[in-house]
Amino acid sequence: MPTVRFTSVNWNIPQTVTVRAVQDEVTEGNHTQLLTHTTSSDEAAFDGLPASDVLVNIIDDDIDTDRDGIPDSVEDDACTGVMPCVPTDTDGDGTPDFRDPDTDGDGIPDNVEDDACTGVMPCVPTDTDGDGTPDFRDPDTDGDGIPDNVEDDACTGVMPCVPTDTDGDGTPDFRDPDTDGDGIPDTVEDDACVGVMPCVPTDTDGDGTPDFRDPDTDGDGIPDTVEDDACTGVLPCVPTDTDGDGTPDFRDPDAAG
Repeated sequence: MPTVRFTSVNWNIPQTVTVRAVQDEVTEGNHTQLLTHTTSSDEAAFDGLPASDVLVNIIDDDIDTDRDGIPDSVEDDACTGVMPCVPTDTDGDGTPDFRDPDTDGDGIPDNVEDDACTGVMPCVPTDTDGDGTPDFRDPDTDGDGIPDNVEDDACTGVMPCVPTDTDGDGTPDFRDPDTDGDGIPDTVEDDACVGVMPCVPTDTDGDGTPDFRDPDTDGDGIPDTVEDDACTGVLPCVPTDTDGDGTPDFRDPDAAG
């Protein structure tokens, strides 16, 4: 506890007392604290004189512990400020979400997946597919059934990171409902994935490029955008099936039957 001493020499000279908050990693939010004082003197006339209390503002710099732009209070659902407390760990990697730069473990950093938050409240995180799970927690951000870590080859969970954008339309694949820009939604082009790992995407022509990225799915030399007249890149979509054999033209090597 800090102490200042006034004497007959300096009794009229102000003295400064510096009080600092404890630097920790506990998210407490900005709050106030009342500082109280006591006085004592060898002279009875001055002993125990009243001193005014001081209300100070404390700024909590741990509101966004991992500096991903998403406030800790948004990243954690489990704790309420008192013990016991086991913080939320979405991807189960042992690092709680408020410390994890890649909350859902999909390889795409939280500050890339989220456009809405800036590290302070109020904050409503980005939810691309509107499923109620914010992108930074959603293993399938665009809800196309293909997990983000399959759709993205460029990111490894840390910055810097420029996500994969197969069709170069400015929308990264993990948010793009039509990754290859052929007009056929990824959910139609892929039959194998359901939004979680493990997942091996459909590759109709076996060329090593999954259908959702392949501009010529069946490898017949005719681009999917030419073979399909019905789809426009979004759902609902019933692909063109010229010969009515149940195999859409973009997958059918003999579309005319």
